[in-house]
Amino acid sequence: MLHNTTCVFAGVKRESGRTFLVPVPDCSANMLLVIIKTWIPPGTTIISDCWVAYVRLGDKRFTHHTATHSITFMGARTVLTPVL
Repeated sequence: MLHNTTCVFAGVKRESGRTFLVPVPDCSANMLLVIIKTWIPPGTTIISDCWVAYVRLGDKRFTHHTATHSITFMGARTVLTPVL
């Protein structure tokens, strides 16, 4: 369990390169869905890692694809965040 840390949800819009960072009060799947519904329009395709909290995205208003970092890791300088 992490102590004295803040989770952050981040996104990048591919077409414009615009980004956002949102502090997350708790890292539960329910909180994640609240943040996604607030910041990401319905119908958006979301590409995320395989964190279990993202599993429910495909059941909601979004198309969801995953990238397995152990297979698609691109190097130590690469920062991978959810991509819109």
